[in-house]
Amino acid sequence: MLVHYIGLDRKIGESHKMNTALVLAGGTGTRLGADIPKQYIQVNGRMVIDYCLRTLNESDYIDAIWIVAEPVWQDKIKVPEKFISFIIKTEKNLQISQMCLN
Repeated sequence: MLVHYIGLDRKIGESHKMNTALVLAGGTGTRLGADIPKQYIQVNGRMVIDYCLRTLNESDYIDAIWIVAEPVWQDKIKVPEKFISFIIKTEKNLQISQMCLN
């Protein structure tokens, strides 16, 4: 699971920076060898992704959270207060993610 932070300029009254977390949770977890992707495995009664989202939601440095996830998993994710929307993983999104990593 990868998290990118994207600084976006927006104007509300005076101009200020908005920090957005982009959580990439579209992996399949094949290297782990589990039946489900690792971000959805339960640890102490919560999915791994829930720990990530809770931390981001409680951060004073994050204003908004977007999540890239397969549609089959979206209803299982406990969306935090700062959640904006899901992004469906597509080939174009994958290319953009790879560009961000380079």
